[in-house]
Order: sequence, then structure tokens, then C-alpha cells
Amino acid sequence: EAFGTLARERSEFDETYQAALIDILGYIGIHHNHFRQPLEAERAYAEQVRAAETLASKYPNNSGFRQALCNAHIQRGAILAGLNRPAEVEAEYRKALDRSRTGVAQFPDKRPLRFSLGQTCRMLANLQTAQKRYGDALGNYQLALQAFEHLTRVSPVDPLHRLHEVIVHAE
Repeated sequence: EAFGTLARERSEFDETYQAALIDILGYIGIHHNHFRQPLEAERAYAEQVRAAETLASKYPNNSGFRQALCNAHIQRGAILAGLNRPAEVEAEYRKALDRSRTGVAQFPDKRPLRFSLGQTCRMLANLQTAQKRYGDALGNYQLALQAFEHLTRVSPVDPLHRLHEVIVHAE
């Protein structure tokens, strides 16, 4: 709601300010989650998704907004997992996966989008493992591994990519 109100009041916000609004909605979600207010956190993340969708649509050549949209779906999915709503969790992770794939196809050199792709595949695979859907999980773990292996080839010194590659191998 806050984003919609501000955007209607001043439609000429620059992209940097709009990106900050998406981040603030995420921080509000983190705050609510920290203080064990999962329903409020879920509402903040839902609003973050709406804001990121609006901006990704308005600025289709801005990879940062695409990245923000992927992350918003991932964060909302994680909160929904804590609320024991697995069907909605999977739906959010699948949306993040779709947006990550589209983003990687459009912006193949943007490492954050490929990182989101790997992270989303891993989280979806973890959910599927918990649901004893091992065949689906294995396929998504393999996709996560491919994404992280690609990142370590293009950025071999980035320890975060190495860490995620090790995590995927361990799972």
C-alpha cells in the first residue's frame, strides 16, 4: 500500500528511488519476521512483490528490478514456509524460477540473476525433498548446481558462489 500511494502521488520517481522503496518493503518484512510477526511479514513481502512486478514491467531493460522481483518471490516463499502453506511456497518459488530464467536469458552477463536462479532451484528442491518428491528435487538440485558452477567459472574467486556450490553438493 505504501508503494502504491507514493507512486500515485509522484509518478516521476527516478529508478534509484523506486529501487529503494522495494528494499524498504523487504526490510519491513525482515523486521516483522524478526519480531515473530509472520502475517505482517507476509503482507510486507506481498507488497514488495507487487511493487517489484510494477517496476520490472515499467522498466523491462533494468536487470536490477528483475532481480528485485526474483528476490521478493523468494522472500515471500520463505515466510509462507514458516506459515506452513506449502502450495503457496511452491507457487512463489516457481514464479521466482520463471523470472530468474527469463532474466538470465535477457541478461546473460548479470551474475545476480544467475545467482537467484541457483538459489531458487535449491530452495524449490529443498521443499520438494521435504515433500518426498525426490525426482523433482534432484532435477532442481542439478539446475542449481549448473547455475552455481557457471558462476564459479565466470567469477572463480567469489567465495559466495563457491559456498552455494558446496551447499548444493551437500544436499
